[in-house]
Amino acid sequence: MAGGPPTRLLRFLHRMVNRWSEAHRDLVAGMLAELHSIEEPQERSWFAWGAITAMIRLSLAGWVRAFLMAPRRVRARGIATLTGGSPMRTITTHQLLWRIAGPFALSLLFFSGLLMLGPASRLFSAIQSEGIRAGPWLELLLSVPHTLALTVPLAAFV
Repeated sequence: MAGGPPTRLLRFLHRMVNRWSEAHRDLVAGMLAELHSIEEPQERSWFAWGAITAMIRLSLAGWVRAFLMAPRRVRARGIATLTGGSPMRTITTHQLLWRIAGPFALSLLFFSGLLMLGPASRLFSAIQSEGIRAGPWLELLLSVPHTLALTVPLAAFV
């Protein structure tokens, strides 16, 4: 961008100064005056994009503020509001355990299955080469406690 910001970008900034709210009109006009005082084209272009970003943030600030203040206006039964409404609903230990049990069981099965692939593959290769014997089955059975000792803490972490 040899000649500074594109003319469409400058026209957009000039239009925004006229249409901006009273509270931020001086700030936007100041950004535009600063933009005209910058002589280097690349820096001028970056400042123009920064000014547009700042104006977008200013316009979205009102929406975000309205969104964050919305819970104060909502007074639902069993839900605490920010203005000191009814107290939060307490979760019993039984409900908490049921909420935790599903992800714990899924992650335990997943990680245990991954770690049991090694002994299971050795079992199937031993069955193919030597036939069905008790040794490989015993090895698979004895690897289960070791695998659970490794995967229960990992599943609890998940």
